[in-house]
Amino acid sequence: MKLGRTCAFIINCAVRQIDSPVMAKAVADTELITLPVYDVDRRMQQYHSWSNFVLDSHRQ
Repeated sequence: MKLGRTCAFIINCAVRQIDSPVMAKAVADTELITLPVYDVDRRMQQYHSWSNFVLDSHRQ
């Protein structure tokens, strides 16, 4: 992942509330922002700019 990016696959799994097989390993100092799986859908509806960011990640 690059700075300012998100993994669309993981977001998709979170919205569908299914386990993701994706594993990640940081090779440099990293700041990670996590959300509870049960809250992803609500936040996507409430925060349209974040929802747009996530949806745009599908195209990149």
